[in-house]
Amino acid sequence: MFTQSISEKTRFYILRNSRLLERQIYSALFEGGSVEMCVKSIEAYQNSDGGFGNGIEPDLLTPISSGIGMETAFYYMDMLISKISRMDMFKPMLLRARDWVEHKLTESGNIPFLPEDVRTYPHQKWWLNPDETRILSLAGYLAKFNIPLRQNAKKVAGNFADSLAVPETLTEYNYPIFIYAVYETSFRHWEQSLDMLQQKLTEHIYEERKTYFLLTRYWYHFIDMMPEELVEKQIDLYVYSIEEDGGVPNPFPELPWWRPIITLDYLLILNKMGMIDHLRG
Repeated sequence: MFTQSISEKTRFYILRNSRLLERQIYSALFEGGSVEMCVKSIEAYQNSDGGFGNGIEPDLLTPISSGIGMETAFYYMDMLISKISRMDMFKPMLLRARDWVEHKLTESGNIPFLPEDVRTYPHQKWWLNPDETRILSLAGYLAKFNIPLRQNAKKVAGNFADSLAVPETLTEYNYPIFIYAVYETSFRHWEQSLDMLQQKLTEHIYEERKTYFLLTRYWYHFIDMMPEELVEKQIDLYVYSIEEDGGVPNPFPELPWWRPIITLDYLLILNKMGMIDHLRG
């Protein structure tokens, strides 16, 4: 599928260094492996309450269900959808996940993140911070999967979204409101949000950068909104950054477990967007 210089080294790097979850996904998408095993691998991280935890987010090694745990599971499901013949393979997990979201949703429209629970388990320090907008990415994904929040919860989450100002500056992690805008058109500010996003993200990509804003699990939702030449620039940055061992540079060198995950993410997203041919020789 890829040129030898990419495929063999990158394949070996991913399979040697990734967790079982990522290895199963790589195998299913690029080597004809079992999609059913991928489903089981994701399901292993789902708790009895319907939420996801157990370290599926590698910076938060707690069994407790969390919004980021669920978003991570949704991301991997989204990467696999093109390989499954029926959404029914994920539907039981998604219905239980929706129940968790609706149960945890507060009257204010967010999902509380409890640092006192996190402190008991290995975690990075940023997971002691608030995580208020995570509800928006979760609601967006559920709408995308055609299992949206039910009426009351949808209204509460929508009121929360409507109360937020549209960010005037893009940062790597203020994506949830934009994911919500892409997939939940009942959002009062959806058109304003997406117009601003397209303008700002286009400007951002024109800047000289060593990172690939679009080719990440946070921002790939917006690739279709971008001019083709800018997407090509992002792909070129990725291709030319591949190092001798097949992995890509780690933007978090103090967190080495992210390097194989990020290396795989770029391939997953290009595959998801139908742009894997760009890597062929």
